[in-house]
Amino acid sequence: MGMRLPGGCHDSETFWDLLMNKREGMIPIPASRWNQGGFLDPHGRPGTIKTEEGNFLGSVDPAAFDAGFFSITAAQVGKVDPQQRILLEVVQESLENAGEKDVRGKNIGVYVGTFAEVSRIASRRFWLTNDRTGWKCMPKIPNPTPF
Repeated sequence: MGMRLPGGCHDSETFWDLLMNKREGMIPIPASRWNQGGFLDPHGRPGTIKTEEGNFLGSVDPAAFDAGFFSITAAQVGKVDPQQRILLEVVQESLENAGEKDVRGKNIGVYVGTFAEVSRIASRRFWLTNDRTGWKCMPKIPNPTPF
């Protein structure tokens, strides 16, 4: 299992702790995200933000991505969406946590779940298909997964 969830959940132990202690992942909006003072309006007028908190991944830094580990060149890494960088790291962690060491050339599947306005985001970036067993998301851009 591998994960990146709000509330500092980056592994099954911290996720379990969050659940057992009935905590939530809401944190104040990090200053690194945007100038909250420039957008905050408690009345929620158009073009403003009404909330001071959100479900952010916290300490996750997509810029700290180890491109060399995934055989991605410096020129390519700037074109890789930060969400894909995080996904590659989480997939690698899930393989390691499952005890898989040498996966190159093997037929191994990793099941990925996501949330947060999936249909709106997916309609822009992915083709959605339903094959009677569930929805499948296929990226509209090439996937740099080296496995």
